[in-house]
Amino acid sequence: MFCIKCGTKAFPDAKFCANCGAALDTPPEQTESCPAAVKATHQANAAINNAKAKDTSSPEFMSSSKLLPPLPDGIAGWSWGAFLLNWVWSISNRVWIGLLSVIPFVGFIMVFVLGVKGREWAWKSRQWESVDQFNRVQKTWSQWGVGLFLFTLIAFAILTIATRPEHPTIPMSSTEVAPNYKPPEEFGEKQGLPPLPVPSTWEVRYYSPSTNKESVSELHLESGGTYSEKIPVFSQNHQVGSYIDNGKWVLSDKSITWTSQDGSNRHGDLFQEDSPNGTNIRVIKKSSSGDSFPGNWKATLIN
Repeated sequence: MFCIKCGTKAFPDAKFCANCGAALDTPPEQTESCPAAVKATHQANAAINNAKAKDTSSPEFMSSSKLLPPLPDGIAGWSWGAFLLNWVWSISNRVWIGLLSVIPFVGFIMVFVLGVKGREWAWKSRQWESVDQFNRVQKTWSQWGVGLFLFTLIAFAILTIATRPEHPTIPMSSTEVAPNYKPPEEFGEKQGLPPLPVPSTWEVRYYSPSTNKESVSELHLESGGTYSEKIPVFSQNHQVGSYIDNGKWVLSDKSITWTSQDGSNRHGDLFQEDSPNGTNIRVIKKSSSGDSFPGNWKATLIN
């Protein structure tokens, strides 16, 4: 007698199959007389079982496969820690693909991929006690990432402000001083103006079109063709002091040029204007050429 389920030969008085445990309720004469049919049934059953094993959509395959379970709620989402700390975060969380972030060009794209997929990869790459523990760790990474990013921005802003020049630098080019020197007593005589007393003090007002600001300096023309100019020092649009610029001044025909020690110069023409109180005042206005200052300026005689 043979088992009709698995085809194993059974003892004549057995009620159950010793191999598969199926009930042996088939009459002995049937099982003894047709062992070939029993074997055929066994082979058919084996073929069906093999087909089910290869079918990945069958419930049997899904229940016995080693596929990872779906992500729990609260795992997926944007990761600031992975985005801002990329390769450091990747090493700590064993997300080795994140090391691509150190490669030029590829890294720029990879940091955004880490921001989107980082939490999911970190959950699958390590054993976590719970979802809450995972979220606490990732929150700490995000806090560190945002904190270091803000710290870097603030430090860069402070460094930029600290390295700015303390006083405005007037961009001037070196220009040859007019070669014809005239004694100070001849100052103004070429234009029919009364001679200019030397030494004399002038108030010079500079207007810079780049900053839309006006600054005032004090110019002292000395006898012998030397000068000194007290120039204000600014920091963040506030005057914080001044410095002295020295050089030489000369007359050339109807104009005056004073040249600093660094070779920069200002070149202007002498005029006489009426003051608000009705008196005549001496002024020097910037010439249209031969001047290093990019903006406009005007000097007024004080004494």
